Amino acid sequence: MFVPWPLALDYEWPAAKSFMEVAPQAALLAAVFVLTVRGLVRRRPAAFLGAWFFLILAPSSSVLPIVTEIAAEHRMYLPLAAVVALVVAGAYAAGRRAVAGAGGGGAMAWSAAGVAAAAIAIAGCVHLTRERNLDFQSDERIWEATVAARPQNSRALANLGAALVQQGQAAEAEAYLRRAIAIRPDFPEAQSGLGVALCMQGRLEEGVAHLERAIALEPGYRDAYRNLGEALGALGRRGPAARAFREALRTAPRDPILLKRLAWILATAPEDDVRSDAEAMAVARLAVEVTGGDAVALDALAAAQAESGQFADAVATVERAIAVAESAGPAELIPELRYRLDAYRGGQKFRDSSR
Repeated sequence: MFVPWPLALDYEWPAAKSFMEVAPQAALLAAVFVLTVRGLVRRRPAAFLGAWFFLILAPSSSVLPIVTEIAAEHRMYLPLAAVVALVVAGAYAAGRRAVAGAGGGGAMAWSAAGVAAAAIAIAGCVHLTRERNLDFQSDERIWEATVAARPQNSRALANLGAALVQQGQAAEAEAYLRRAIAIRPDFPEAQSGLGVALCMQGRLEEGVAHLERAIALEPGYRDAYRNLGEALGALGRRGPAARAFREALRTAPRDPILLKRLAWILATAPEDDVRSDAEAMAVARLAVEVTGGDAVALDALAAAQAESGQFADAVATVERAIAVAESAGPAELIPELRYRLDAYRGGQKFRDSSR
């Protein structure tokens, strides 16, 4: 409370394994709690501040504790107001007694000292508040500050890596994610993040290994399945990519990106054992419904229609996709759509052998 430095958004402190590990702190809190209850019974004004502290802190610390967050600065914001009020009121009362007892010039000196101390405290708190607010301006900055304060915090390292990945700084992200895994090898988010960072750098096989590790640690990890599907597709392993997208869709059955990726593979894969015109048609129709008919979803539906031999429908769907792409984008898709339009008019199915 009095020297909260350095502040950390996430301390990642481990839970105590026995009561004796926290006995001194528990004894102190118990004593303050007993004094608070006693003061409330006797109607002591200061006890109101103690009640404020415990009642506001209780929901996140005792009633419904956040078990993965043993300590975090934000949980103390409102409870801390009671302590601040107590300290300020106590300092003011002590200052009044000092001024009253000094008399004459001494009283003026005490008053001036009090004003100066208050001004310094206010200026310092304003400065620190501004600096802390700047830390919260971006994910990258707040997690950088957290890593600086807690360099062995695996969660902060992984979150900083994820923020850097989102900004396209894959090489920088890799270093933080590897540090997180070195501290906590069974951290699925760090394994998945490292997989994405490696894939972004073109190291697909390495990335796939970490994405598969993340899924092994957390079998229902949707984002890891999504990223694994993208990586496998880029490697030309369309069968495993389709399986990864199917797994991701189990927890997000109407995800438009997953639907479009899966429908495209099922309709256009060169491998006979990967294609499925019936499943491709069903998935593509759902993609069109979910997206409201964007150009990519319509392109997948047209490919599925062609795969099932419905070339007239495929032509009509591609023409619709071209109209959508011309009005809403993506414009770079238009040449490919026109190429496929010619193929469907000629009764040809489309095979995507790109990696």
